[in-house]
Amino acid sequence: MNLIYTANTLKNKYTTANPNKIKGWDFIEYTRQDKGMSPLIESRFYKILHPYEHGYKTTLYYDTKFNPKFDYSEWARQYREYDLVVMKHNRRDCAYKEIEYCIDLGAFDNYILEKQLEYLKRIQFPSDYGLWAPGIMLRRQSESIDRFNKLWWEYFEYFPCRDQISLAMAIYKSNIKIKALDFKKTYNLFMGR
Repeated sequence: MNLIYTANTLKNKYTTANPNKIKGWDFIEYTRQDKGMSPLIESRFYKILHPYEHGYKTTLYYDTKFNPKFDYSEWARQYREYDLVVMKHNRRDCAYKEIEYCIDLGAFDNYILEKQLEYLKRIQFPSDYGLWAPGIMLRRQSESIDRFNKLWWEYFEYFPCRDQISLAMAIYKSNIKIKALDFKKTYNLFMGR
């Protein structure tokens, strides 16, 4: 069995549509459970540490703004050789540049971003390594993906600003096979356009 899931903990303007009933796919919408975290951190908790404990072989996560209306089985089948399928970031391909952008934006804690920047330099994280937009992710159940998810969460918990940056760090440190999808094409597909 496979799972489509999303996390609507922010009480945002989006209403998650119950996706098409496709044979072999369950649907879960995580809502605010007040786990002692901010709504934003809680949404990332569900997004990153997704529900493999329920025995799903494949999970498809998408942000609540998306309204996919297509056969997920056919779409997922074409990527069955990959552990993680995720969109390329639409503007940047470098964690260092993303941190600089976030600092300039002023929307996050600059102290945390500067510490993350120092950490990236200390571990010799390569510039222009890649940056991904995890608003849509397909993951296959495996021990390596389980380790990857835990590492991603560990990085995000320590540097809780942008999950894109901690995602790049976890990919870099993990031995998983990823497929980076074109942002615009994938975004439009999941918006139902």
